[in-house]
Amino acid sequence: MKKYLILLLFIAFFKSNYAQVSGLILDKETKRPIERVNVYTKCNNKIQATTSDTNGKFVLESLRDSLTFTHIDYMKKVISKSDMIDTVFLTPNYQTVGEVVVSGKQPEWIQIKLNKFISQCKRKYMSANKTFKYRYNTSTLQDSIGYAFKSAGLLNFSTKSGRRYNLHAEDNTVYYNGKSDSVDFAGLKRLLYENFIIRFNKTFVKEHHFYKNVAYHSDSPNILQLTFSSRKNNKDYGYLVIDTAKCEVLEGERHADTETNNKELTSAFLRIMASSFGAGYKEWTTDYHIKFKQVDGVYYPELCKYKVYILLYDKRNKNPYDFTSAESVLNVDDKEDSNGKNFVFIPPIRYIVFMYTKKMWKEDKALNYVHAKRDCFK
Repeated sequence: MKKYLILLLFIAFFKSNYAQVSGLILDKETKRPIERVNVYTKCNNKIQATTSDTNGKFVLESLRDSLTFTHIDYMKKVISKSDMIDTVFLTPNYQTVGEVVVSGKQPEWIQIKLNKFISQCKRKYMSANKTFKYRYNTSTLQDSIGYAFKSAGLLNFSTKSGRRYNLHAEDNTVYYNGKSDSVDFAGLKRLLYENFIIRFNKTFVKEHHFYKNVAYHSDSPNILQLTFSSRKNNKDYGYLVIDTAKCEVLEGERHADTETNNKELTSAFLRIMASSFGAGYKEWTTDYHIKFKQVDGVYYPELCKYKVYILLYDKRNKNPYDFTSAESVLNVDDKEDSNGKNFVFIPPIRYIVFMYTKKMWKEDKALNYVHAKRDCFK
């Protein structure tokens, strides 16, 4: 009888500590569902994690002492097990786009202004050698892994051999719970090289609809917001804030889905090669936001935010699906003198490559070989 009692007590304890938990995550101001919110529970430096779906719903197999909710556009929230509720409201940490009102077909003047912007982009954006102080924060969440990295130092925008970016990292801290405690500049590479404003071209203009948001308000009558969406894919959309008098883009945001990212960031040949091994991207969504500042007549990023959700499949594994949710923020602050500082080249991020060369390896190694403090993921 005593053995059965102990067994029942053990089962009750197990259920209370490892019961499945689910809920809905909403924006506190708009009451709209928030997708791809990172949700995790932590105990003894072990993590179980998931993300909310397109309807803001999440399911986690177990709940330990508390649940943590994080999203690049919202304040972090921690709810204890005893206070857990079905609906969670997150507070925005950004200025919302506001109401969007468009009407009629695309006016002809929009294409003229955008083509003028394209023609002068190379000359007006990051076209002079300048060095700034930077602050870079990134975090990555997987099923049982939590990771964060903070870095501060100097960021150099170079015009040598086209646009190049160089880094002098001074203060670095890694927060981790898995086996890897190395620094991670992958998010910084995405923020710099996947800047869709710099890659903006006439093909992009032709493939998207552009409309003036008549509900947008600015102190200057020349500054307007243009919303855009793909002509073929309604999951590729965003907006631009443009000075129509100077044909200069001041701010931009874009959401891209799996189809768009595969098309723009990989090649058909490499996708076929990966597929032949039973691997590929089941889901790959990105959100990119950038705001520019003008320094000595040239535009440089002031704030960049990047969120990526990747669901990989690999038929060779016992668990064929593996998700990664990563968020990165770059703040570019005051201009700084770079004399006497040692800088390291920041190479582009590599997704699916046919051959990882020795040069690529050396570039990646040099960037990742910086001193960093270590701490537990929180």
